[in-house]
Amino acid sequence: MLIGCTQLRELELVGAEFCSATPRYEPANRKQAVACAWAGRVGEVAVATLGCRPSLSTLTLAGWPGFQSGRGLSQLTQHCPHLTSLSLAGLGNTHTHTHALSYTHALLQALPHCQRLRDLRVEQAYFELSEAVCEGLWACVCLERLCVVARNGTFSAVAVTTLMRRCTRLVMLHLLTGATLNACRSLQHTLTHSFSSRPALSVVVYPLLHEELPQVVRQIPLTHLEQITLFKTRIAQQPPT
Repeated sequence: MLIGCTQLRELELVGAEFCSATPRYEPANRKQAVACAWAGRVGEVAVATLGCRPSLSTLTLAGWPGFQSGRGLSQLTQHCPHLTSLSLAGLGNTHTHTHALSYTHALLQALPHCQRLRDLRVEQAYFELSEAVCEGLWACVCLERLCVVARNGTFSAVAVTTLMRRCTRLVMLHLLTGATLNACRSLQHTLTHSFSSRPALSVVVYPLLHEELPQVVRQIPLTHLEQITLFKTRIAQQPPT
């Protein structure tokens, strides 16, 4: 397929059983879906192979338990310099903190090659938006929208604030993690007041499993909600009438 599609620009590879933690206007899913057996066969080599299509600008990878070390992600971004939108969700073993560390290391190796990236969505259990990750994102000089959905994950408030300062085009930041409500409110207050001069700024920092999350989601601008905050296919849908 990849050999025949020489001008491929948008690609989605989503495991059959993948279920996002952020369903629309409902409480977040507390259980992690079990990936189908076939999805386990898709691993590093398959992901790295996508690099043979340098024309790719939009890529979604979700629900692939065979994606363990993450090396393929770095190889992919090296050969796809035109990526402007990247969505990664439920890759590898989503039940352990150890894999999250491995996954983070792979992401840090991939980010320096994403200098044209405008939209980044990461949905990964135990993922931490740490100082190292935020520094890695500095390389994404065109970044405009960032969404992190991390069950049992957290963030460094100081690092996130610095990220906002360094990425001057960043106007949308949505963090749904395992952090406490107080920590989320504190960071959101800091960001909304420190960067209020940015046009159409949208900052949402909230606990992923909090019972009032659906009410918070309803207040998100529809464009951001549909395009990046909620996981949804952009290709397997009915064409507009």
